Amino acid sequence: MDKVVFDIDGVVIDILSMILDIYNERFNENYKCKDIKEWDLSDLSRSKEEISDLFYDAYKTSEDKLKYYTGGVDLLKKHQKDDIFFITARDKEYNYYTRRSIDFVLKDNSLKIDYSLCNSKTKYDDFEDIYRECITYYEDSPYIFKRLYKINKKGFLVRHNYNKHLWSEFPTIDVCNEEDSCFNHSKEGYICTSNQMKGYLDGR
Repeated sequence: MDKVVFDIDGVVIDILSMILDIYNERFNENYKCKDIKEWDLSDLSRSKEEISDLFYDAYKTSEDKLKYYTGGVDLLKKHQKDDIFFITARDKEYNYYTRRSIDFVLKDNSLKIDYSLCNSKTKYDDFEDIYRECITYYEDSPYIFKRLYKINKKGFLVRHNYNKHLWSEFPTIDVCNEEDSCFNHSKEGYICTSNQMKGYLDGR
């Protein structure tokens, strides 16, 4: 089988929406995804430690509050016969919650996929061989994607406000169908609005 690599947060899981839900409730703010311009969430007037805590809390989000990108599910469906690797920057100690989230997304969309879960902050240092061998990969981090693209030019940068400065430089793909990039699994009637994405998927 061909290898395909997915990042999780920002590609399948709508971690930003979940973080902002927690942040807005905790600090009485009203941030939306479209307000976030920096990948490290430095837009938020909080310390790095506080922002890290928001990520950790979001990882533990219960299934009834889990948000994911239906466009990301479209990609999983197209690659369900491939050898799927989820390579995430999440710490290994959270793998119970990570698997729970992935398994929920798969179950919620009637997908039966055997996958490998790998953890790495940089990805290119620890799993260069996988990225070099895969037929494609999906990544949202502007910093990590640039390094991965030097290894394998068959990847797609998943479009978000925080990587907008790279859209004209690299192949991109949308997983969102709302302007503010936020929606949850209960939204019905999803229609892929990205012509580039539809063209790619139709060609698979």
